[in-house]
Amino acid sequence: DCTGRAVPYQMSLKGATTAVSLGYGVSPESQNCSQTNARAIELYSDDLGISVAKVYDNLEFGLNNGIAPQVSEWIDLGVDFVASCLDLNGMKTIAEELERQGVRDQIALQHPNTYDVDFVAEAGNLFDGDFVYAQFTPFEFTENPAIQLYNEWVDQQDGPTAEQTMIGWMNAMLFVDGLIATGPEFDRASLVDTINTEFTAYTYDGLTLPIDWSRQHEAPTNDDRLTPGATMECTTLVEMMDGGFQTITDEPWICWPQD
Repeated sequence: DCTGRAVPYQMSLKGATTAVSLGYGVSPESQNCSQTNARAIELYSDDLGISVAKVYDNLEFGLNNGIAPQVSEWIDLGVDFVASCLDLNGMKTIAEELERQGVRDQIALQHPNTYDVDFVAEAGNLFDGDFVYAQFTPFEFTENPAIQLYNEWVDQQDGPTAEQTMIGWMNAMLFVDGLIATGPEFDRASLVDTINTEFTAYTYDGLTLPIDWSRQHEAPTNDDRLTPGATMECTTLVEMMDGGFQTITDEPWICWPQD
C-alpha cells in the first residue's frame, strides 16, 4: 500500500496526462498494486498535471476473453497511459488490442514483468516506447562487472537472459556469500544470523543498491518509509524499442529522497 514515484515519473517522461490502472481480480497482490498505482498518480496529480480515469482491479487472469471493450473505453476517456500490475502475456494481449484499434502509438504501457529478452524480441516493435521495470541493475549496463559475470554464466549454461534467471543468480549469490561469512562451522540458524546481522550494505556485487539485512525485512509504509526502508526511493527503468531494450538514464538507478 506504499505509494511511489515510479509510475508518475514514467507518465511525466511520456508527457502523458490520463491513466488507467490494471490488476487481476484473482490476485490480492495484483489488486492492491493497481489501487496503489492509482493513489500514487493522484498524489502527484497537482505537480504533474496527471490523473487516473479508472481502476480495473478485477480483470480475468490471462485476459482469455480479450480486452477490446476496455480499450474502446480508454479511447473514449482520452487515456494515454496504462499503469499495469499484470504478467507479460497479459501485456502482450493489451498491446495487440491497442494496435488492432489503431491507438498503439497513442497509449504508452508500463510493464512490471516483461523484462525478458527473448519474449520482447519475438514481439518485434509491438512494445515500442513502453517502459519496463528491472529489479536490479539492467542488463544494458554492460560495463558493470556483476552483469558481465552473470552473462558469462548464462552463456555457459545456455540459459535465457531474463528476470527469472537473474533473480535466481542473486539468491544463489546471497547464499554463497552468507556461507563464506559464517565460516566452516555453520548450520541454518547461524547462516541466517550472519546475514541478518553482518550484511548491512549488501549489493550483490553491484546488482542492487545497498540493502541492510538487519532491518529491511518489512516493506516501508506511507507513514514510515525510513525505519524498514532505504534512505532513498529508487527504481530502474528501461524502454522497449525495436524488439529490445534501451536505457533512459546514464545511471542504472533513478532515486528520490524518502522525504
